[in-house]
Amino acid sequence: MSRILVTFLVVAASYSPSFSQTPSEVRVRVLDYRNALPARGRKVGLVVAPANAKNDNWLIAKTNRDGVASFRISGSLRQTLRVDPEAGSLANWSCTRSNAEFDFSGVLDLETSEVLQHGVVGELTNHPLCQHHTSSTLTARPGEIVVYTRHLNPWLTVRRFMHEVFNG
Repeated sequence: MSRILVTFLVVAASYSPSFSQTPSEVRVRVLDYRNALPARGRKVGLVVAPANAKNDNWLIAKTNRDGVASFRISGSLRQTLRVDPEAGSLANWSCTRSNAEFDFSGVLDLETSEVLQHGVVGELTNHPLCQHHTSSTLTARPGEIVVYTRHLNPWLTVRRFMHEVFNG
């Protein structure tokens, strides 16, 4: 009987770290900058690499008809979440203010604990491509990040491409 009990305790102790890491869900709600309506079919990127990783591993998801891209992450999360509302798409422009004053990359660095406990609503940026926007006040649910984007027409997409090619 004691052998069975010892075997059970050894097996339970070896599996305990996997039980303590519950999966987390982070939702990114993408809204149109003009009217705050859901932006469906947009790509969104999220970094899920551990804090000590040398390279960032981006997860990419598309928004559903409600403008929400969901990321289910197992394991421990890093202290800061990196969110890219454009996910490398030249046709999308982030109208959400980034943390750096002159950073127009659209990538946001957010505190993981703040996102998971309260949710975060991004601020609209004061960029010429994001003028004439809505001024509605929104709230985010725990585990949710709200961002604003603009879908660029073909001419603005070409201009953006040329600007990035020649200006880095």
